Amino acid sequence: MDLQNECFHYFENLSDLSISELRINSLDLNGTSVQTLVVRNTDLRNLTLSNFPKILVSYGTPIEFLQFIINEATADFSKIPNWGGIFYNKHIRFLFRFKQEIATQDNIEKYDNMVRQHEKRPELDYTMNDGTKYLAVEYVARND
Repeated sequence: MDLQNECFHYFENLSDLSISELRINSLDLNGTSVQTLVVRNTDLRNLTLSNFPKILVSYGTPIEFLQFIINEATADFSKIPNWGGIFYNKHIRFLFRFKQEIATQDNIEKYDNMVRQHEKRPELDYTMNDGTKYLAVEYVARND
């Protein structure tokens, strides 16, 4: 089962979200105001975010893929809180979708402090319904 961001539009002031014991594979929080996300004992493998909430993940959750929508409001990687245990998974994939206007080489390289390397993935670029273009860059988690 997947939970799409439309599920959360009725909760405009939702700041804390706990996902526990749910058999969901994918969670899309793009466009939500969630500030704290707690994930425990789920099947969650894919997570999409457009902000940088504090994420608390139990070791029983096999997250493999994090996708971020990077626009003017989220372009500052220093806003990412200490995500702690989420980075224990050495094989986690991070896909950042940069709004085309801010997808400069300098902005893309700023994220290399948290990850080891990046690779542009033009086959994963996309255009939203409103015509906004996003460029895809995949990062590999650090393991040192």
